Amino acid sequence: MNLISKFKSLIHILCLSTITLLSVAISTNKAHSQKIISALGGIDTNFVIQSDSTKLDVLKQCIIKRGKYKSDYGFSDYQNESRGTGSYGYGYGYGLQVIYLEFVSYSKIKIVTKINPVSDKEFYQVDLFDTKDKLLLKVKLNLDYIKQNTNYDDLTTYSINLNKIPIVLLDITKTIEIARINPNE
Repeated sequence: MNLISKFKSLIHILCLSTITLLSVAISTNKAHSQKIISALGGIDTNFVIQSDSTKLDVLKQCIIKRGKYKSDYGFSDYQNESRGTGSYGYGYGYGLQVIYLEFVSYSKIKIVTKINPVSDKEFYQVDLFDTKDKLLLKVKLNLDYIKQNTNYDDLTTYSINLNKIPIVLLDITKTIEIARINPNE
């Protein structure tokens, strides 16, 4: 092989190496720029979220599917005349997928006192409205349907279990009104 063909081979190898390195760099950059929410299968939303007719200052919101599980176990000793003494144990567990509306806000969901509400326990009232402010749904949620986390300063994150809310209505919802109803005062 003469010197010119060796030089051409070297240039060819260098070009292929450069293209490979550029491809890796571009694909790595795309992976880092992908948002965590979309990487986990969630979608960004743009609802107007308010509480007691006051718009909440929402920084970010999305709908995402998460796993949820419940388990328990235990054991006990027994003593009876027919079987004698002994012990037994039990255990169970299950898992399911739940869809959540999650949002981060500098504002908090308001606690509203109502005289003679439908229930004597605290609950969340969630109302969905369309673009013409027509009521689409009014639903009462137990307190465990809305989880709240805070930084103990001014930022609060809410996760709302959407199990009792028809997902199809969310496609035509513009505003979500949420209040925590307190019947005890």
